Amino acid sequence: MTYPIISSLNLSSEIQQILSNQISPFTIKDSSPSLQAYISLANALYHLQIFDSALKLYNSAHELSPENPDILSYIGMTFWSLSDLTQAETVFIQAIEINPTHLNAQIGLGFTLKAQSKHEEALEVYNKASKILINHHLPKEINNTEGNYLATSPDLQHQLAYYRLSILLDPQGDKISEGIEHCNTLIDDYIAYYTLGLCYASQNNQTKALESYQKSLQINPKYAYTHLSLAELYFNQGDLDKTIASCQQTIDLNPNIPRAFSLLGLAYLDKNLTIEASQHLNTALQLNPNHSQAYFYLGMMSSDQQDYSQAIEHFKKVLTVNPKEVNAYFYLGQSFYNLDDLPQAIEYYSQGLEINPNAANLHYGIANVYIQQGNFDLAAKHYVTCIQLDPYLYNAHFKFAQALHQKGDFQNAIGEYLATVKIKPDYIPAYLGLGKIAQEQ
Repeated sequence: MTYPIISSLNLSSEIQQILSNQISPFTIKDSSPSLQAYISLANALYHLQIFDSALKLYNSAHELSPENPDILSYIGMTFWSLSDLTQAETVFIQAIEINPTHLNAQIGLGFTLKAQSKHEEALEVYNKASKILINHHLPKEINNTEGNYLATSPDLQHQLAYYRLSILLDPQGDKISEGIEHCNTLIDDYIAYYTLGLCYASQNNQTKALESYQKSLQINPKYAYTHLSLAELYFNQGDLDKTIASCQQTIDLNPNIPRAFSLLGLAYLDKNLTIEASQHLNTALQLNPNHSQAYFYLGMMSSDQQDYSQAIEHFKKVLTVNPKEVNAYFYLGQSFYNLDDLPQAIEYYSQGLEINPNAANLHYGIANVYIQQGNFDLAAKHYVTCIQLDPYLYNAHFKFAQALHQKGDFQNAIGEYLATVKIKPDYIPAYLGLGKIAQEQ
C-alpha cells in the first residue's frame, strides 16, 4: 500500500518500503495522519540518517501538538545531527521551558552547548540532568541501589557517565578524579571506564584512553562498544592489524553495528586489500543503507583506483545523508577536477566553503582550479588563506610557489619553495623549482 505521508517525501522505493513496514501498527488516514504515525516515521527516518525528511515529519507532529516537549526534543536532536547548533539550542530550550525536568531535552542542550565550546553552560546543564535522572527517573524504593537499576540499561549508564565526566572536555580538566568517582558511585565500572576512555579520546589523550578502555574490558570483556572504541583508537595510531582484530571482536559480540564493518573496511583499504574492504563496506550499508561513512570510504577507494565517475556517485550519496559533510564536497571537487570538469569542481568547492569557510583543503582545491583557468589573483587569494589556516600543508606552499614563479615573482616564490622543504625536507620538486629560479635570475 502507498501512503501519501511517505510518498510525499521523494524517497527511494527501497526506503519507502522500509517505512511502510514501520507504520503497520498504526492507522494512517490519507487526509490526516495521526500524531503517533508522524513520530514513528520520523524516528525511523532519523535512525536511517535521513535527517531532512525526519525534520519535516517532526515539524508536522509539532504543528499537531505544539506544547509537546518530546517532539521539540526530537526536533532539537535532528537539528544537532544536521550541525545546526543554533537552532538545536533554541528548540531544546523551548522544550525545557515547557517541562524543566525533561531529561532528553537537558541531554540535548548539554551536548549542543558543549559542541559550541560553551563548557561552563554545558556543565551546568549536565549537573541538572544528573539530578533529574536520579530524582525523577529512578523508582523511589531503590534510591540506595541506583547502580543495580542502571545496570539494566547500558545506554542510561553511558548518558549519566557522560554527564559526570563531561568536565574532561573543559580545557581546565582539573576534576577528572571527581568525575570518575561520581560515575563509580552510580553505575557499573565498565561503563564508567568506557566513557572515560571516550572523553580522553576526544582530548586526543590516547594513552589515557587506552588505559580506560583496557580497564573496561577487564571488568566486562563482552561489551562490544568498548572493543569498537579501541579499534578507533588503534586506527588513529596507525596500527591496522590491531584495528582489524578489535573490529572483528566487536562483530563477534554484536554483528549489527554498521560502524564496526565500515571501520574494518577502511582498515583493509589502508592495507590496499580492496576486495575485503569493499565486502565489509557493503555489509555496513546492508545494515544501514544510509551509513554515510561507508559511502565516503567507497568514494575514497574509487578515487584511489582513478574511477572518478564512481567516486562522484559515492560522495553524492554521502551528501544525500549528510548535506553538511564538508570533506565530501572536497572530494567531489577533486573528482571533477581530475575529470577536467572545472566548473563543477568550483561549484562543489564553493558549496563546501559556504558551510565551512575555514576548511583549508577546500581553499587549496579551488586555488588549483583557478590556476588551471589562468586566474592567478583568485588562486593566490585562496592559497594564502589555505596557508594561514594550515601552515604545514606543504602542497599549498609548493603550488603557490609554482604560481608565483610563473608570474615572475621570484623572491616570494623562493620563500614558498623554502617553506615547502622546511615542512617536507625530501620533497625534490621544490628543490628543482629553486634550481630553475637560480638559472633564470
